[in-house]
Amino acid sequence: MFANALTGVRALLLVLRWPVLAARHQALRPRFDALVARQRRLDTIALGPAERGSQPAIRPVPWLLCQAVLGPGVLALSSVMWAFALVTVSTPLWWRLVSENPLPGVVVMVGSTNNAFVVTLLGFVVTLIAAACSHGLPRWHAGVNLLLAGGMRRGRLTRRIAVLTESRAGALEVQAAELRRIERDLHDGVQARLESLSMVLGLLDFKLHEVPADTRQLVAHARDQVGEALRELRDLVRGVYPPILADRGLTGGIESLAEHAGSGLRGIAVTVDVADRLAVALESAVYFVVAEALTNVVKHSDADQAEVTVRSDGHRVRINVMDDGRGGADEQAGTGLAGLRRRVAAFDGELSLSSPVGGPTVLHVEMPCA
Repeated sequence: MFANALTGVRALLLVLRWPVLAARHQALRPRFDALVARQRRLDTIALGPAERGSQPAIRPVPWLLCQAVLGPGVLALSSVMWAFALVTVSTPLWWRLVSENPLPGVVVMVGSTNNAFVVTLLGFVVTLIAAACSHGLPRWHAGVNLLLAGGMRRGRLTRRIAVLTESRAGALEVQAAELRRIERDLHDGVQARLESLSMVLGLLDFKLHEVPADTRQLVAHARDQVGEALRELRDLVRGVYPPILADRGLTGGIESLAEHAGSGLRGIAVTVDVADRLAVALESAVYFVVAEALTNVVKHSDADQAEVTVRSDGHRVRINVMDDGRGGADEQAGTGLAGLRRRVAAFDGELSLSSPVGGPTVLHVEMPCA
């Protein structure tokens, strides 16, 4: 009867409490839905729609074991501890009602009021332990679940990063191929036609001896304009894709940059230690990074000497450009460093600048080879 009464009281309390629980649920439902929607958006961004939609319906075995063993185990342990605490704390109230004979307690036989109060004191201790476990065990269980879920998520993120890395490399290769095509078209098409036109104008100027001077001046002016257009076109071709990289490789290209930039300095020391040819897009990026860095040295540093070092270990390519100028380089001052940083970031690289006032200035760039 005691058990039935206790069950009835619990059922009554649950019925009376139900409207409060329902209202609490309705109040928390929008926040829960918002969190779920936010997590789905983050999954779509981080994992991609294809990866997110291809998640398996069956969870991995460690997660299933965690749910099948730890979940019921935490519930059972908490329930047993609270039941034990309830029984021991209420011992003075019920032990005489249940039986007139002494009952076995946890520490002593419950056969007197004094013994019952001893068990009650033990019950308070158990209650504190049960309260701590009720708070700590679910958090521990949730932590294990998050750890397992994090492992699954890290696996998906790793696959996603691999896909993005491969697609980025493919996009850079396509871009490099397109730049080479544009360079060939400009060099073999437009540039060749302009050179032919310049030759025709030269012959025309040679033959126009008896025409008025104004006419010869117009022809000479047209020839000068064609020559200027040719120079601009050559600069444009070198800016699209340096032909010297195809002819002499990265070492020859950087040495050529140093020769051209060295006219404004006493000397530029060049060290290139790259065993194998880099990918076309990466090789072009290294060339332009060094070119822009040397341009900044000549224009802004008032340096006498500079040093360029390019090394690759097959995994990363490292670039160091150092000068003995006045230092104090500012990325926001229009020195081209912001453009360099964007170019390096396109290859998932890193750029750092050390330029104290008084020098020296050291530009360090690292980019992955793949």
